Amino acid sequence: MNVVKVITEINYKMRHVSILFFFMIITTNIFSQTKLESLKKKAEQGYMDAQYVLALSYALGEGTLKDEKQAFYWCQKSAEQGHVDAQYMLAQSYVLGKGTLKDEKQAFYWCQKSAKQGHIDAQYSLGIMFYRGKGTL
Repeated sequence: MNVVKVITEINYKMRHVSILFFFMIITTNIFSQTKLESLKKKAEQGYMDAQYVLALSYALGEGTLKDEKQAFYWCQKSAEQGHVDAQYMLAQSYVLGKGTLKDEKQAFYWCQKSAKQGHIDAQYSLGIMFYRGKGTL
């Protein structure tokens, strides 16, 4: 295994550790309305991790009511700042039409951005999109 691949994998796993920490807060009873408001405030201030976690909260209905449009909105905000997981989530939103209209070209665009940053699932999905010719033209 080459060094670049190992470093990329470690960085990818460390990013997931921080996201998992936020996600654990959301899914436990200690996540109150106050914490959701605090998270939303951070998201509104432009913190991309907070925007992504807020998007997950709305997408899953954890700590708040499920709201696909709000999930899409916050996911897009985070993705535009370069959050690799948000970019992949946004691609999936466009594929499935969750919170937005289905759009294969936008799905391809965001999947490609995420894949270029080393997101393994995005790389796989991008390969499938190329194979099927979805959003590539």
